Amino acid sequence: MARESLPAPITWNDLRLDAQQLMLTGIYFQGTLDLLGEDCPVHTCFYREDLVEMLVRMMFWKKLNDSYWPKYVPERYYLAAEAHLDDLVEQGIQPPFWGELVPSAVLDAKALLEESVSEQDDASEESAWSDAGRESSEDNADDMNVSISAENSSHQRKRSRSPVSVPDQPPAEGSRQEARRDSRSPLAQRSIPS
Repeated sequence: MARESLPAPITWNDLRLDAQQLMLTGIYFQGTLDLLGEDCPVHTCFYREDLVEMLVRMMFWKKLNDSYWPKYVPERYYLAAEAHLDDLVEQGIQPPFWGELVPSAVLDAKALLEESVSEQDDASEESAWSDAGRESSEDNADDMNVSISAENSSHQRKRSRSPVSVPDQPPAEGSRQEARRDSRSPLAQRSIPS
């Protein structure tokens, strides 16, 4: 799941270990970047072995001050990392490089990809808008003709069917009650004896 949430062209191996471990907890890529960019203790999300490995890499490459979260890590993890680093140095093993959160070359490629996609979207959107504009003006003309003819026919029907009403007199009270009674459900039409 974590690997699938990465935007192209970023791959799992492009990410630093702290980003990978946060994503394995269920946080998506952008949320991981946001969280690691904040001054907060994220070390509690890491397994002990992974945390020690991160500290080993950061200590060897002198990158402890490049992230916010290491300052929150308890001393016992630093002591474990220091002991592990001493063992690696004695064996002549160099820990993997602790670089940027996401390498800038990868971010540049991602930005270029997004830019080309947005240019394609803009071009297709412009053509869609111009096509839609032509269609909508034709549709509007058709709609206008239909609505005008509908208004004319409804006015003619009203004039031919209804008698001329006198505006000073309200409609007869009995006819309004009959119309209301007829529009109700059969159960509501039953009269309840008083």
